[in-house]
Amino acid sequence: MAHTFMHRVNSLFTFAGTVLAGMCVLATLTDQIHTSDPQVSVKVAMVERFMRIDRNDEAYLAFDIDADLTSVFSWNTKQLFVSLAVEYETKINAMNQVSVWDRVVERREDAVLVLPYVRNKYKLVDQGSNLQGLAVNLTLEWNVMPITGSVSVGRRTITGFRLPQEYLAADPSTMGIPHTRAGGRRGGMKHMS
Repeated sequence: MAHTFMHRVNSLFTFAGTVLAGMCVLATLTDQIHTSDPQVSVKVAMVERFMRIDRNDEAYLAFDIDADLTSVFSWNTKQLFVSLAVEYETKINAMNQVSVWDRVVERREDAVLVLPYVRNKYKLVDQGSNLQGLAVNLTLEWNVMPITGSVSVGRRTITGFRLPQEYLAADPSTMGIPHTRAGGRRGGMKHMS
């Protein structure tokens, strides 16, 4: 049987597809041996508002985020999805996790996050009135999205913070104005010893 032009094109594409699939498998395997050591620090700068609306507690927080995630990037990393969650326990739910901030990092050069006084993108809402005086954890999580392979997740949890015992109304003097360290810190979270 003579090899026609179409047979040769088919053989070429089959060979190219096989080589590409093999390279993807190798790329995925090399990502499994990649080790990283991210440096993460998250602090609550201020509780701007803490109130009960209808039957739910709501808190508006500001954070100081200092994270160096450059070591998380490998040659196979497309982007990182970085998020900050507030985690706490109540009598009703053993584990509550509320995402309050996120960001997509597409380049290694942008993976150093030095964010003083960043406000939460998404409000902290508890179903019920369980937040007063409650101990909470702050968890910075990053999802590593590779060019090829499976998504992996890393996280750092910072413990030892407690929400105020009393509700705080919004202070109009601090709303919409960038935070300055010279000013007072009304309503900040208390660090537990």
